[in-house]
Amino acid sequence: MRRFASLAAKITLLIAVCAVMIIFIEVALRIARIANPSWYRMDNTVGYALRPYAQGWHRDEGMNFVRISSQGLRDDEHSLQKPTGPLRIAVLGDSFTEAFQVPLPEAFWSVMRQEISACEANLSVEPINFGVGGYGTTQELLTLRSRIWAYDPDLVLLAFFAGNDVRNNSRALEEDPLRPYFTLSGTTLAEDRGFLYDTKFIRQSSMLRTAWASIINRSRFLQGIGLLWDTAEGFAKARWEGKPLTFDRDAPPAPTSQWSETGIPDWIFLPPNEAPVRDAWAVTEALILEMNQEVSAHGKRFALIVFSPAIAVHPDPSVRAQFTSSIKATSLTYTEDRVVRFAKSHGIPALSLTPPLRMAAGADQTFLHGFDGSGKGHWNTLGHRIVGDLTGKFLCEEVLVH
Repeated sequence: MRRFASLAAKITLLIAVCAVMIIFIEVALRIARIANPSWYRMDNTVGYALRPYAQGWHRDEGMNFVRISSQGLRDDEHSLQKPTGPLRIAVLGDSFTEAFQVPLPEAFWSVMRQEISACEANLSVEPINFGVGGYGTTQELLTLRSRIWAYDPDLVLLAFFAGNDVRNNSRALEEDPLRPYFTLSGTTLAEDRGFLYDTKFIRQSSMLRTAWASIINRSRFLQGIGLLWDTAEGFAKARWEGKPLTFDRDAPPAPTSQWSETGIPDWIFLPPNEAPVRDAWAVTEALILEMNQEVSAHGKRFALIVFSPAIAVHPDPSVRAQFTSSIKATSLTYTEDRVVRFAKSHGIPALSLTPPLRMAAGADQTFLHGFDGSGKGHWNTLGHRIVGDLTGKFLCEEVLVH
């Protein structure tokens, strides 16, 4: 009997020591601002979406604490019922709009309120951020249909990234089976929801996986274990495939030149000469038209801002010229120019951001992208501030006056 009592005491002591160690590690990780939360959840409409209540420090570019609202938005809480008075603007976009890199008040859609308020005395503005990293026009249209109308916005603003939004809309080019796509037959868009039957999607959207993700998001200790596991798995995969070691197990191929960026193909700077790219363009333009028609059918206003990758607004013209020559392009704004022309030809107000951003970067010889001095990546605080000012002025002068 004493032997069992002694064993029980030892087990109890061991459990207590482990509990203290876990608590210590949990506190230490929080103090060190180390987090690896599960930011996204699987979604039957758009493939994936932001996970409500997820929070943690985003450290990939700069360092910023990010909190996802109960509504699954990278924003403050918003009531579904529109309050009397404020102009409510729904903002659609990808990671530039999601803006994990900067605090909420510094995101462009928050900054633009000041310029818009100048349209009319005492005009208040309520932007609602529906941006999600990696989204293309397909998922943005589906977000409009499935989520935005519940908030009854006065205006829908689409932030179109020339760097990869066209590619995101093509199954052949994106090569991601876990998201929806549209195909085009004549002028008719048909939704491809094949991702719902993918075994990986089914597994990751299970109740067990969802519950486990919620538990992980509440514990820095478990997030740390997950980070170590992902890193070890990435190293093992790289070694097995004979690739250079990387901390990102899903890292895409390295850029082909100094100013190429991961995930941004060089063909976006050139007229399409391959069938998959031409098809992606046709679908993209049809999606923009569909979005405009749907917004108009609801009696609301629709507008577009379009912007290009970081190299297009590099402050040094010689660097831009060198990159343009290296990819045999004539300019760095082919996609941006084409989208803006297309939108305007169909009566959609559209703003090309590259010319004024290039001017601002050149005037001060400063980068509007990146947080490490590289000039690449997402907009930094200055970039967001200038884009916010330009967007607010554009909406005030060309959209809200009509």
